[in-house]
Amino acid sequence: MKLCCVLLPHFPLQCEILKRPELTGRPVAVTYSLGSQKLVLDHSPDLKGIERDMPLQQALSRNGELEILQADVPHYWSFFNSILDALESVSPEVEGGTLGDIYIGCDGMDMLYPEDGDLVTAARQVIPTSFETRFGIAVGKFLSRIMAMQSPIEGYKP
Repeated sequence: MKLCCVLLPHFPLQCEILKRPELTGRPVAVTYSLGSQKLVLDHSPDLKGIERDMPLQQALSRNGELEILQADVPHYWSFFNSILDALESVSPEVEGGTLGDIYIGCDGMDMLYPEDGDLVTAARQVIPTSFETRFGIAVGKFLSRIMAMQSPIEGYKP
């Protein structure tokens, strides 16, 4: 099955920037709690040495100027689901994985989208322009994801 993988890097951070545009370009970490420990869910892409699920204290030791935001996971899922709904206008086969990972079925769409780029253009038009995107089209989830990970980032870059 031919699929288009759509990756929306730093999805939680991008949702926060939509709510608070003044965060653009600032060092930000979005955190969540696991028991008594605070962990990094997402962070500004230009921060080096900070990774998802890293303890907040460790992240702060690497960048003491971090602005800390508490994750609003229900909001992220609600917004993600609205993007999935919008993508159903592009293809009837849309599947969301983890936040920011989407697969769109391409089989049988040749009449609407003669070239792969046509489907990508249609998908890009329904995704908010403030989100960075990566697209990859191939047979199967694994290959389409690899293609997306290697593709250039399109759209807004904070």
